[in-house]
Amino acid sequence: MSIPVRNHKAWQFLSCAVKGKELYVRAFQDSYKMRIDLTNGEMHYLDYINLNDEDRAIGGSVMILDHDDMIMVPNDRKLIARYHLKNGKCDRYPLHVEPITQSRPNYSWAAMYDNKIYVFPCYDTHVYVCDMESGAIQKEQLPIHMENISDKNPCVGIETACQVGDKVYLFSGKYHVLLIYGLSDHNVSCIHMTIPFSEDDPLCDVSFWDGLFYCLTSRGTIFSAGLKTGKIAYRKLWKGTSDLNTYQRILATSKNLWMLPDVGEDIKVYSLEDGRVDVYQDYPEDFSYELFFPVQSKFFMGYDNGDDYIFSMCAQNYMLTIHRKTGTVDWLKIHPPTMEEKKKFFIEKMHYNNIIYENRELGLAEFCDAVSSNLDLWKKEDKNENMRTWSELVSNL
Repeated sequence: MSIPVRNHKAWQFLSCAVKGKELYVRAFQDSYKMRIDLTNGEMHYLDYINLNDEDRAIGGSVMILDHDDMIMVPNDRKLIARYHLKNGKCDRYPLHVEPITQSRPNYSWAAMYDNKIYVFPCYDTHVYVCDMESGAIQKEQLPIHMENISDKNPCVGIETACQVGDKVYLFSGKYHVLLIYGLSDHNVSCIHMTIPFSEDDPLCDVSFWDGLFYCLTSRGTIFSAGLKTGKIAYRKLWKGTSDLNTYQRILATSKNLWMLPDVGEDIKVYSLEDGRVDVYQDYPEDFSYELFFPVQSKFFMGYDNGDDYIFSMCAQNYMLTIHRKTGTVDWLKIHPPTMEEKKKFFIEKMHYNNIIYENRELGLAEFCDAVSSNLDLWKKEDKNENMRTWSELVSNL
């Protein structure tokens, strides 16, 4: 089947985390922090956390919820941000590191353990450990040598990582190394990896289930790998024949392996029972990809609670949840805040008595509704001749 691809129209988000029956997200739309009811898909603003424009703009691929705090690691890895959900205050912990690239995250994994945030590298060899109580930051060296990397040569050294218990497994297909980092003791072991990844078919993701790691390449090749007496034993399950960068993510369940596209279109499912690969067909009737850019990863990051993986809705108009115990999936339609909630949020919480036309959050329908409701949203003192005043707006309707 051919899946529709449109310019972005749906509410979308890159990072997310679950708290009870709610999913907390950082939306693309003006960087607002939102919460989603997982029972019905209704989206609402987080009242206090959006007040400061500078703090609101902080976003990234990783979100961690800890009691009444929302912790985010921006893609540029320059800092760690902690938002206090009750009062909206934002604490910043600078890492004093310059990003290698702006097109993807500059870290392979981030985790919280014993009130410390661990940020693992992608392009270099340092782990950053931030104590959330004292604010102290340590930089630890990993036992791996990488070639000289710069913004002109952004070669990924650690392609992917995953966490199992208090261990973080860092996979470097380029250097044929598996690093195992202990969060409880900071010990690191290094194992030579003989899985035949290559520059022509590089490693892109790994998923762990029932004692095995399942590794996916960007062309769709799948390996299973297990650790035995300090060595890696692997088996090729499927030979991928797709173009480079077709796939981005793999999710292992008790029944199957889900292969999710990068610049490709189709989701494919590998059966652990008979080794068969099928193209997934059971999309919602009005499903479409909603792209910000011509080339964009379809399924990027998400939230993993061990039993379910909820993919962030970064490039599609439905949210995908994969259930690991059953191998089945659910799609959830996200419903943006109502017009009444938008009005209340912007006027009462954000105190927007004068929204500038070019930077308004509301769309044309909401704008017209605001005008018809005689709201004093669009009036402003004409202090900047480059900004459109109310009379100019009316004359151009």
